[in-house]
Amino acid sequence: MHMAAFGMTDAGRQRSSNEDAFCVEPSLGLLAVADGLGGRAAGETASKLAIFTLTNYLRSHLEPAVQGSFLDLLAKAVQASNAAIQEVGAKEPQCQGMATTLTACLVADGMAYFAHIGDSRAYLLRHGHIARLTEDHTVATLRRLGGRNHVEIIDPAKGNRLLSALGVLPWVGVDLFAQKLRAGDLLLLCTDGLTGGVTEEELAALGQLKLSLAARCARLLALANERGGADNVTVVLAALHASAYGCRKSHMSTAAPGRPEDGTS
Repeated sequence: MHMAAFGMTDAGRQRSSNEDAFCVEPSLGLLAVADGLGGRAAGETASKLAIFTLTNYLRSHLEPAVQGSFLDLLAKAVQASNAAIQEVGAKEPQCQGMATTLTACLVADGMAYFAHIGDSRAYLLRHGHIARLTEDHTVATLRRLGGRNHVEIIDPAKGNRLLSALGVLPWVGVDLFAQKLRAGDLLLLCTDGLTGGVTEEELAALGQLKLSLAARCARLLALANERGGADNVTVVLAALHASAYGCRKSHMSTAAPGRPEDGTS
């Protein structure tokens, strides 16, 4: 299969800065979004550092990997990102306590390999239907699932309570899983600035429009802003097409610089 991908981010209508970051990395088959925790120190630094470290770790270690080790490789890359955030937070007073969510996808050989921490999300759109692939690491999710014991990470800017984020502890728990792909599938990665105001039914409808990936990303950001734009919002879309080439080796289109921010992070 061949994969085309596009990413776009916007500060929203009520924030003066953008603490989101994302990656569309053609040479690696890597897609990722990160949301620095608003109200905590240097959320923007945390999200960008997570994406930067994840990308560089995979760039250095991916070639020797075989299919069965992709999830293990992602897990190590996430721990490396967590360590980098903790190291900078310990050295720089203005960065103490910084943290970020991270949802990453590595596409190779007809499979999508995921690593997920926090409340950013990944979706699969197939034949007009949408399936959420990730569970939010929040108190609300824990209560829905019947859990009781937890440690909360309070994000005052969102009034949300996370159970997991990069940068909080020396080791971070991460959800790791794989999804088999088919030609025609669409992958959507996004921060909660999108899902906080746009329903999954709307995501499915907009994702299936006969528009370029760039135009669909722009429509999703515009809709989030029409609903109030209370948070930073980031969207990454990837379309899978029938091809004789493996996804990780194939071309992935990205945006040119512009406003709102788009293309590779």
